[in-house]
Amino acid sequence: MAGAWEDQHVQCWTYEGLTEAAEAGLFLALNDTLTVGAFAKFKIAVAAGRDAEADVDRIVRALGLRIARGSGGICAVATLRRVYARGGAAVLSRALRIIRDAYGEAGLEGPVIDGISLLCQRYDGDLSERRAIARLSSAHGGVSGLISRAGQLRQSTGSATAQCVAAAAVEVINRGCGGRKLPGWWRNSQ
Repeated sequence: MAGAWEDQHVQCWTYEGLTEAAEAGLFLALNDTLTVGAFAKFKIAVAAGRDAEADVDRIVRALGLRIARGSGGICAVATLRRVYARGGAAVLSRALRIIRDAYGEAGLEGPVIDGISLLCQRYDGDLSERRAIARLSSAHGGVSGLISRAGQLRQSTGSATAQCVAAAAVEVINRGCGGRKLPGWWRNSQ
């Protein structure tokens, strides 16, 4: 019978005695050319003990959050990684804390994480975390209102979404009477 399985050849590699971290590292190296999603790569990198991903995972867990798909988890791992690379552990931790306390699970989306991290990075010593949480959490429309305003700013300025989320957050934090105001986002652009 032509085409039977006995005539087929499959190339494979076998490895024995690998630790879980070594196995995960090998997986990442071998799957460098295949399309592997950011979420799967991130989880494998954590298992491999890669410093940046493991630190991001540690920060998220320390805040009582988790990296997971679906309800109650953060799945924007590429954003988490970018924020960590750009601003470090302190910026990522502070941004996630503000988002968690102001919006809860609804705010744990990539554009919001990216934008609030830019806010934390730029206004480091001038940003009162308590005031930011209070203003953002009490603003009309919650996180949807913030994203809507960011969309308007994106249309009018053509700027990146994260920049527009940060600008919208500055507007919300500065709105109302009293307190020290942050310099406007666009006037303070770098």
